[in-house]
Amino acid sequence: MGSVDERLGTRGEYVKQNNCARVGKRKITANPRKVIAKELLDSADEVVQKLFSEIHDVYGKKYNNTQYGVFFEDERRGDVPDMIEAYLGGGDRSDEAFIELTKGVMGALYNTAAGQGASSGGYVVFTDYTVDAHSYFFVTMIKKTPGITINSGLRAEELMHLDLKKLHQGARISASRIADYKDAGEEVKQELNYLNFIASGGRSGASGYFISALGCSSGSASLKATRSVINETRRFFQQEPQLNRYKNIVKNELVEFLARKVEDQESVSLTEIRHIIISNVPADFVAPEECTLEEYVDGFIERLNSEEFSIPYEFSANASAVKSFTHLKAEADGWKLTLIRLF
Repeated sequence: MGSVDERLGTRGEYVKQNNCARVGKRKITANPRKVIAKELLDSADEVVQKLFSEIHDVYGKKYNNTQYGVFFEDERRGDVPDMIEAYLGGGDRSDEAFIELTKGVMGALYNTAAGQGASSGGYVVFTDYTVDAHSYFFVTMIKKTPGITINSGLRAEELMHLDLKKLHQGARISASRIADYKDAGEEVKQELNYLNFIASGGRSGASGYFISALGCSSGSASLKATRSVINETRRFFQQEPQLNRYKNIVKNELVEFLARKVEDQESVSLTEIRHIIISNVPADFVAPEECTLEEYVDGFIERLNSEEFSIPYEFSANASAVKSFTHLKAEADGWKLTLIRLF
């Protein structure tokens, strides 16, 4: 049974490239004790700044693939979404309000983890930060990993440190996007999202308690995702002189692939998109910026999975979007022509 050992640091202002943040840290462990510190982490401290910077930079990168969505609106929603929405949408963004929010979230994580016998726990970091006038509430879990150091006697010994290369669970909620979502009509809402999350093993795995406790639901913006994957992949080839002549070949293969996914009612993963891209790159291609082909393509996939395009790591291919690439229509007075492209 999991339990919670809660800790907070001291308050401060994190400033980097005109971004500011409030940071708190707590811990979920298998140790049945709960300790709550009285202050936030000092975000003016260089170590704290480095912690936040590294977590923020690695979030959504390779091995931390992101899903996009919204909060559940049914019985799976729980109490956390209302807490977060009240904090982000209200006037009180004080340290005290932030601490109370982290307590509420940790309580939900603790209660949900208690039913997961295999949950291993880790350190939970909370951040309230602003980028380009857009504010976010960011919560993620990091774990310890063993390393090696040399002591004063020149002997090797084990050293535990935080693993910041792979985040096991995390969620980021945008205040402005929540407001846009609430003001939108029902049809428009189907193509909008205001949060993204990662969870190793998915919702059904041992770590699924994290996203379940936060009430995160994968979005259904399949129309936008399907169109963006096709258009941006073609543009990726078009903008690279060595690949330009292959742009329509890869686009056609991608459309055919997505059409099969629609017919078979199977989901699409960005790993599959990556494979299609690499398979269409000629053997004599030289990647720019002194990187390998795999690294070059991985950078593009990460961009698709970023907030710029908000394409989930896994999504459903949209039939209407695929059809728009396979059906050509022309109309005039008294006649209508539809051409269907066959693969």
